[in-house]
Amino acid sequence: MLLIDTALGEVRDELKFHWNFETDDWVQRDAGHTSAPGGADTAADEFDRRFEENMQRWYKKLAPILTKELKSRDLDDAYFVGSKEMTDELTQHIDDSKIRGKVQKNLGSKPTHEILNTVYGESLR
Repeated sequence: MLLIDTALGEVRDELKFHWNFETDDWVQRDAGHTSAPGGADTAADEFDRRFEENMQRWYKKLAPILTKELKSRDLDDAYFVGSKEMTDELTQHIDDSKIRGKVQKNLGSKPTHEILNTVYGESLR
């Protein structure tokens, strides 16, 4: 999960959150962090197995974290970008007044500028 804070189409900050199934909680990481933890294959297999059964609970736990970030940054609302399943599930747990829109495409592997171009349209950037 990537939070991109922008102003006038320019990136001000990025926060990356990962689900840690061992601690059963969301963990904030440096957005530039790309190395996989030790035992990544085993962890990925375990994550895949547990993902579907725990997805709703995970997003319910993430919603207040994101809402707090919006408030601490003095932001009124946000766009939620990701797969249809993910954005629908996550936004169920976020106040409608905080949702400016949804882009239901999995853009997680794209560079930040491409995500912003998709959200705002290239004409704004």
